[in-house]
Amino acid sequence: MPAPPAPGAPPPPPPTPPFWLQGELLRPGSASLEGIPALASLPAQAAKLLQVTRSTPGVTTALVGHKLREHVEANHKVSQEPRLGPARWMAVHEQVAGALHARA
Repeated sequence: MPAPPAPGAPPPPPPTPPFWLQGELLRPGSASLEGIPALASLPAQAAKLLQVTRSTPGVTTALVGHKLREHVEANHKVSQEPRLGPARWMAVHEQVAGALHARA
């Protein structure tokens, strides 16, 4: 695990491209994010991924399409959670990547 940035230093750039933006972790049979403590308060896989995306350093907006009002309401609840800080985001990102690669 890389060392966190020095105090006052800008966070490292996000990986390019973020694989969760490609829907890989929402496909049937995909890896579960249930074991990631920083995301435990969020009930659904999509909400967990939205939290990681909106916490990505340098990302100011995450656009999500919805078909059902229930999905809008569920994902709106994610905005009530505090964003992950840069060091915590990096740790969660590595855990998400590990979950995806363990499935492969």
